Amino acid sequence: MKRKLAFLGAILLAAFIFTYEGNTYQTHALDEEDQAWIEEARGALQNIVEDREVMALVYLCDDLTIRAEAAEDSTKVVTVPSGQMVEIRDVTMDEDYQVWEKVSAEVKGKVYEGYIPRDYLACSDERFLEWEELYGMNPGAAVMLAEENATGVYVDIEQFPESYRPALQALKQKHPNWTFVRQNTGLDFQTAVNNELQGGKSLVYKSYGDYCKEGQHSPNW
Repeated sequence: MKRKLAFLGAILLAAFIFTYEGNTYQTHALDEEDQAWIEEARGALQNIVEDREVMALVYLCDDLTIRAEAAEDSTKVVTVPSGQMVEIRDVTMDEDYQVWEKVSAEVKGKVYEGYIPRDYLACSDERFLEWEELYGMNPGAAVMLAEENATGVYVDIEQFPESYRPALQALKQKHPNWTFVRQNTGLDFQTAVNNELQGGKSLVYKSYGDYCKEGQHSPNW
């Protein structure tokens, strides 16, 4: 299995590099061993998500479409902005070896389910990250890290206005494992401050500890 994962990791890394450089590469249908490896990874992930909520944030985009299936041309479920919180429920891989996470997201009080490419999700859940490393389920991260080390340009920080970047880069130098996610609220800062505690209401997501909570505002908040 380790040899298989190393081999697939090399394929994935090469594929992402070729895409970045503008070259083309031939894709192949997943063989039986690939399918077995993916199913094993899915089973291991189910053990995690049945035990805990694995949360992530959409990033590296202005907005992103959640798809009904794990394919770019699949039906649109809903479009969410950068900073949208989602819950990871499952995983799959397409024939181009792109990893897709099945997620659920609450948008304007309604819960949607669908698929998002792994590259557009920032997640800090330790068990999930350990699972990813074990099964090689985040190949884009290795390519991104190599690019950042070579250029000194951080793709997460590049999503912010230029005036923010020097301070964020200084923080990144001190905390290289931190990921910065731009959150598009659609609100100006003063409006957000004025309404933060209006009516005694301060919302936190349901996965936060009980010490943060006092009553329920909506299904996940």
